[in-house]
Amino acid sequence: MSIADEAKAIVAGARREQYGGPERGFEAIARFWQAYFENTGRGDVKITAADISPMMRLFKEARLCHTPNHRDSLVDLIGYTLTGAEVNGVE
Repeated sequence: MSIADEAKAIVAGARREQYGGPERGFEAIARFWQAYFENTGRGDVKITAADISPMMRLFKEARLCHTPNHRDSLVDLIGYTLTGAEVNGVE
């Protein structure tokens, strides 16, 4: 299975069954991250659901700097791109 097909299968299947659509999950993550920044005196930036996908992609990119051939990180990178598109209404 290709990396792209694996990411699509995960996003549309297992993850959606476990956590529901990305909108709800990303909103919850945004609230947790916002609370963290507010409780550390850095709440001047507003974190939203739309921020989660790019931030998680940056996290995966940082990992790929150390292990550029790590398949799981590449699959996750595509998965976060797909869920980010969904959250932002892009088909």
